[in-house]
Amino acid sequence: MDTNLTLEWSEYNQDYEKRVQDIRLKDGTEILKCWPNAGKWFSMNNNKQKDILDSEVTHTKLHNKLFYR
Repeated sequence: MDTNLTLEWSEYNQDYEKRVQDIRLKDGTEILKCWPNAGKWFSMNNNKQKDILDSEVTHTKLHNKLFYR
């Protein structure tokens, strides 16, 4: 499947692909393994922050499952 996502951080323009991604928030927090859906991001990790509003995301990158377990 073709993608515009890379393994490097890219500025997020609110045009997302339905792929597992890492996201960076306005406060600098980086959350790994997130899934975008309907203006929100769902964290697939067991952290306290589950749903993240689209407006809080500043950067995205393709989640590289080879390095994270």
